[in-house]
Amino acid sequence: MTKLAIEKELELPRSYFYSKTHSDRDWIKSRMSVIPEHRKHEVCKEYEKRYLSGRTSSLGRKNANTWLNGVAKEYVKGVA
Repeated sequence: MTKLAIEKELELPRSYFYSKTHSDRDWIKSRMSVIPEHRKHEVCKEYEKRYLSGRTSSLGRKNANTWLNGVAKEYVKGVA
């Protein structure tokens, strides 16, 4: 019998920038707060994909944060 892994619905991405002095967590939380519950998991997965695509440089972080900011703006403006 095979056990299927059930992935917990995400409310925040598991991967994001942090260091001893700075973290993107609060910024990400503020953007995620305007995204409807039914889309949060999907948005988190896409953020992680974009962030991890550039792990060897800051491009992944910039790409992921720019994309998330755009998604959040759609909901604040009521476009989405």
